[in-house]
Amino acid sequence: MRRLLRGLAAVLALLLSLATTAPARAQVLYVTMSDSTVVTYNATSNDPTTIAATKSTFANRASGIDDPQGLAFDSAGNLFVGNRINIRKYDSLGNGTTVASKGIQSNSIAFDTANNLFVANGFFNNVLKITPSGNQSTFASLTKAYGVATDSAGNVYASDRLGRTTSDSITKFNSSGNGLFLPAVSVHQGLPSIPPAICMPPTRQQS
Repeated sequence: MRRLLRGLAAVLALLLSLATTAPARAQVLYVTMSDSTVVTYNATSNDPTTIAATKSTFANRASGIDDPQGLAFDSAGNLFVGNRINIRKYDSLGNGTTVASKGIQSNSIAFDTANNLFVANGFFNNVLKITPSGNQSTFASLTKAYGVATDSAGNVYASDRLGRTTSDSITKFNSSGNGLFLPAVSVHQGLPSIPPAICMPPTRQQS
């Protein structure tokens, strides 16, 4: 009995040690890279050098990454990556599956509160909607759709690269896809290089 208790105490001490040293997943920063990889950083530190030293490859070409441009987490904590030719889903261990590949050239992706995935599909001049069951449809037509975001009321916001004036523009769509043009918010001189996408897991995940 004493040996058993000592063994249990040792296991408990190890688990407590891991719990205090391992970073919470919600403090891990995911970043797309130009070499077709998604890397992670442990963002718990306030020291830039310490954060930089934690860089680790989460996914790469071998696991289905190809020119990644969008990142988003669903409410269960799965990471979705918008690639040049498809959308990939990865669990916390990096196991990936393709959730959409037809008519896809993703520039940005975002989830709504119902776990519908919206894709700014610039090459095809639209915003796609992919339901949790995998059904894919055109949510709205938008020339050179570039960025996408959602709010808690179910509205979808999408930006386009060409705009209606000399500036980029943003359109607000309701859940039915009816759009409301918003004032231009930025000006691009030519076509800038695509910045990296960044994302962090949700602080609360569904069980």
